[in-house]
Amino acid sequence: MDILDVRDIFFSFKGRIRRGTWWMSVIGMGFVNWIAQSVIAPMILGNLGRPHWVQPPFVMAYPHKHMWVTLVFGIVLLWPSFALAVKRAHDRGRSGRLEVAMIAIGAVLGWSGVALLSYDLISAATYLVLICLCGPPSLYVLVAVGFLPGTPGANAYGPDPKTTPIQSRRLN
Repeated sequence: MDILDVRDIFFSFKGRIRRGTWWMSVIGMGFVNWIAQSVIAPMILGNLGRPHWVQPPFVMAYPHKHMWVTLVFGIVLLWPSFALAVKRAHDRGRSGRLEVAMIAIGAVLGWSGVALLSYDLISAATYLVLICLCGPPSLYVLVAVGFLPGTPGANAYGPDPKTTPIQSRRLN
C-alpha cells in the first residue's frame, strides 16, 4: 500500500491510487464496519442491537435501533468509498462519475431493504430481491476499480502511481 496521507486516500477525490491501495483500504474499511456492527453497536444498544435470523429464507434482520446504527456507519463510510473509487477510476483515465453512481445505487437499495425489513414493511423474500438488485452495480464497481489495471504513464488525473515516487504524488 502506498504511504500517502490518510486524508488523501480516504477523503480526497484528486489523484490516482493503485489497485493494492484500493484493496487494502476497502478491506480496512470493511473491518472497521464489522467491528462497529458486531461489537460497538451491541455494546451501545445491549440486546436491542442484536440482529436475528428470519426463517425462512434465513436472512439477517436488524431491530429498529440497530438499523439506524447501521445507516449511520454506512453513511460515514460512504464518502471514503466514493473517494477511493474515484481515484481508482482516475488511474484508469475515467472521471469516476459512473463508479460513484453505482456505489450510490447499491447503497440506497441495500439500506432501503434493511430499513423496510426492520420495520416489517416488506417480506424477507422481497428483501432478498432488493439485496440481489445491489449485485450488478456492486459487481461493476468491484471489477472496474478492483481488478482492471490503470493506464500506464501519466494521464489527465496525475502521474502513474506505479512509477512515481510517493513524495511527488502527495496532494496539496
